[in-house]
Amino acid sequence: MNIPLSLLSSMSTCQVQIHGVCVKAHLIDHAALVDSHIAQTKTSMKSCSLWRSRLFSLDVKTDENNVPQLLILCAGTQCFIIQLGYLESYPYNLSDLFSQEDFCFVSARMSLILRSSITFKLGQILKIGAACKNGIDLGYMAARVLKNPDLIQERSLEKLAEAAGVTLKQPTLFGTKTPAWSARVFTAEQIKLAIHDAYAEYLIGFKLLEKIYC
Repeated sequence: MNIPLSLLSSMSTCQVQIHGVCVKAHLIDHAALVDSHIAQTKTSMKSCSLWRSRLFSLDVKTDENNVPQLLILCAGTQCFIIQLGYLESYPYNLSDLFSQEDFCFVSARMSLILRSSITFKLGQILKIGAACKNGIDLGYMAARVLKNPDLIQERSLEKLAEAAGVTLKQPTLFGTKTPAWSARVFTAEQIKLAIHDAYAEYLIGFKLLEKIYC
């Protein structure tokens, strides 16, 4: 199918309310569209020198065989849900983003992701040597910024949010079961479920950086 990129982008985008914020979620299954979104985001972020404006959260959703199916990146009020199993080629701008030192990536499970087989499989899929060059565990970041050593191994988003002063809202996904992340199309409620943790991680990371650069 040769769908114009602008039309494909519109077809792949929906707005959802998550943690009290209206977020634009992009469900992306074409490498060219990944490259387009990442290029625009990088350009926008580089116009600001503050680290909190160059922050991404990162999450990975796997199937029952621990094969990565979704790579989720959140920044500002946008989340990119990259459907790894459907990319016809590897997105150059995504690989380049991970290799640059101008951006910071946070996750409550960052060290777990980087130490696991997920990293190797992501490297195979995206043709990169590591899943993320500048990845930081949220627990470590919170411990350093808040001067609280009890947080250094913390992975609970609820506890990290409380420590950082971020209010999280639990999803009201009545009747929504965790879908097979290898599916081609998701409902709006399933998209909310997919980005719930990643956007919480972004909000926590942003709040922590705000405490440094206030």
